[in-house]
Amino acid sequence: MPSPNSSLKSRFYVILIGIALGLLALAIKEMVSAPSEKPVSSISHLQR
Repeated sequence: MPSPNSSLKSRFYVILIGIALGLLALAIKEMVSAPSEKPVSSISHLQR
């Protein structure tokens, strides 16, 4: 039978992957919405 530790670890990985995908989608959305000649605006967004 599976130990609770392994199920916890798998859940942790699922959450990690979800967060990574969310960040990736946000970065792509920022790249698409902001013009490529203004990288400073995206940096200021991240620091807020």
